[in-house]
Amino acid sequence: MTFRRQNPTAIGRDFVIAEGLEGPGRFLGCSVGIRVLNKGHWYGEGEVKIYRDGDHEFPTYCGTGLEDYVGSAYGLGRHLGIYSGSPIYIPAPSPNAAADSGAGPDFASFYRWHLPDPVMFSDELRVTIQQIGSVFFPKGQEAAFEAFKSDHPAAGRGWVTDLGFGILGFGLVEQSDDYCASAFVYCRQPQPVARFNTDVAVRDIGLLAGEVKPKLISDDMLDQGAIKLKRYWDQE
Repeated sequence: MTFRRQNPTAIGRDFVIAEGLEGPGRFLGCSVGIRVLNKGHWYGEGEVKIYRDGDHEFPTYCGTGLEDYVGSAYGLGRHLGIYSGSPIYIPAPSPNAAADSGAGPDFASFYRWHLPDPVMFSDELRVTIQQIGSVFFPKGQEAAFEAFKSDHPAAGRGWVTDLGFGILGFGLVEQSDDYCASAFVYCRQPQPVARFNTDVAVRDIGLLAGEVKPKLISDDMLDQGAIKLKRYWDQE
C-alpha cells in the first residue's frame, strides 16, 4: 500500500494515485479523499487513467469521469457498494436550504476495487486522475466570469457561450483541489515504496468554517485554573 497527498494539486497536472512499482503485479484498487477548494462548482470531471508496461504518452485504460469510475452518475453522492462507493460526502454550507445539490462539497471520498475487472501489469504501472471540473456562470456575472477564466484554463473544447437559458458561459476547466490517495498494489517481488512526507500529509490551507472549534476557555483562564489546582494539591 502507498499513500500520497497533494495540497493543493497543480493546475493542468494529473494527481498521481500510484506509480514507481515494478511488476509483475496487480493493481487492486484505491481509496481517495478530496477536499474541494473550488467552491460552488462540480469538481469531478477528471478521468482516471491507468498506464501499463510502456504506455506513457497515452493511457492503457482511460475512464469517462470520476462518478462513472465510482459507479455513480451525474454527480457523486454518498453511497456504498461491494466494489465501489463514496462513504464520505459532506456538502458545503448553503444559505439556501433548497439549493441544487450539484454544487461542490466541502469533503468527499471514494473507493474502487478492481476485483471483477483485474488490472494486471508485467513491468510498470502508473495510475492518475485528472484535475478537471465543470462550471457555468449566469448572465449578470460577467466580471466574475472573466476573473475565473484568468485562473482556470479551459479544458477540452473550451468555453461555450451561446447556450441561452440565461447562461453566460459554460465549460470544463483545469482546477486545483486537495487530494490524497491510498493505493493497493500486489507485486510478485518485495520492493520499497517512497515514504510520504508527514508535514505534507497533515497540512491544510486554512480551516473551513465548520472545522474551527469555538474556544470556550481562554488561555488565561486555563493558567489560573492550573495555579489553583497546584495550590490545592500542595495543601494535601
